[in-house]
Amino acid sequence: MRDQYLNDDVRSGLRKLRQLAIDQGEPAAFLDAVNTVHAGLRYIKEVRDEKEAKRWMIELFDRSDLLPHHVPEIVMTARPPEHWAERLAANGLSISAEEIRERAVADGILFRIGGEILLTPGQLDELFQVDNTSEGRARRAARNDRRPSAAFNRVMARLKKPKPRAR
Repeated sequence: MRDQYLNDDVRSGLRKLRQLAIDQGEPAAFLDAVNTVHAGLRYIKEVRDEKEAKRWMIELFDRSDLLPHHVPEIVMTARPPEHWAERLAANGLSISAEEIRERAVADGILFRIGGEILLTPGQLDELFQVDNTSEGRARRAARNDRRPSAAFNRVMARLKKPKPRAR
C-alpha cells in the first residue's frame, strides 16, 4: 500500500483493525473491514449523484492499490442477470433473469467468469435493441419460436418424399 496516501484517520483505522485481529482473530477484523468499506461505499452512493459516486469509488480503490491503474469496464459495471432483472423491475419492466440469461447466451453478448454470466449496461442495451436485419430477425425467431424453421421443414419434406421409380 502506498503509505503517502494514507491520512491519519485511515492509519488509525488500520491500527484498530490490526489490534482487532490480535484480540479477536483475523476473521473478526476482516469482517469489520468489509462492513466498514461497504458502509462507506453505500454512504458515498447516497450523498453523491451516481457519476460522482462512481468516480470517488474508483479513486478510492486506485489509492489503495486494490485495482490496476486501468480498471476494465467489467470490474466496475458488469453484473449478473439477476441484478439487471431487479433493476428493470424497479423501473416497471417485467423481464426475468432467466430471459436475460437466455438472450445473452443465444446472442453471445456476455462475459463468462467461471460459471457466472455477467453483463455490462452496454451489453444489456445491445440485448434488447431491435435488430431489423435478416440475421437479427432470424436470431429473434430462433430464440422465440421452438418450432422448426421453414427451411428445416422443406428439407425434411424432401427427405420424406418417396423417389419416383424408374420404369
